[in-house]
Amino acid sequence: GYISLGHNVFFAIGGYFAGMILARYGISAIAMAPVAGLVAAAFGYAIGLVTLRVRGPSFIISSIALVMIARLIFDNWHWVGGANGVTLPGPDLSARWAKLPYYYAMLAIAAVTVWASYRIRHSKFGLALRAISKDEVKAESAGVDTRLCKVLAFAVSAFFVGMTGAVWGEYLTYIRPSIFLVILIAANLVLICILGGKGTVAGPVVGAVLLVAFNEFFTATLGASELNILGIGLIMALALKFFPFGIVGTLARAGRLPRVL
Repeated sequence: GYISLGHNVFFAIGGYFAGMILARYGISAIAMAPVAGLVAAAFGYAIGLVTLRVRGPSFIISSIALVMIARLIFDNWHWVGGANGVTLPGPDLSARWAKLPYYYAMLAIAAVTVWASYRIRHSKFGLALRAISKDEVKAESAGVDTRLCKVLAFAVSAFFVGMTGAVWGEYLTYIRPSIFLVILIAANLVLICILGGKGTVAGPVVGAVLLVAFNEFFTATLGASELNILGIGLIMALALKFFPFGIVGTLARAGRLPRVL
């Protein structure tokens, strides 16, 4: 139930860890993605111990502050190229096949993420998380170790974001702070969940497909200007008006959710 606007920090940690390994030692970021995910998860656990002491709007503000702090660190960290970043070697494949490994790597990460979300939701740990989302004080009084559960959830979510960042960095063939550490990326992560339905397994999948589709459509028809952002904003406003709990969440409450979701 917590909204984090700082998860692109773990996106950056995964991207930079795997990217620097690739740049220094030539080991593919795709192969290093699980390790990058574990590094991001370790940072997620440590950061969660601090940021998850607060709740509600205070947590959202602290997550934004996390992005700003990380941006300052990476902008001034010369070993990783500072604000200019680092150029990464491209794959030794023809232009026709160059994108294929990254497509399947992202597909594998997406599949594992959805599977893990499903398993967590239908576990005792997932029950504790849903209790915290509904009413944290009552969950605590019922014996749920809310702090540990929140920190573990933060770390697990950082793991998948870190893996994605690792693959994304090599796909672009360069890494720099302005790619990972901008608030728009964090906002998109949140909008995907809100559009599809927070607290559901299928919701973020539906939200991701729709948000990317809308973005591509408005960019193609209106150009890469503020107009395409306005178009997405209007779609989001309409979607939340008619689907206040997200598309999957609202359909589930109404008993109209397709069985596949």
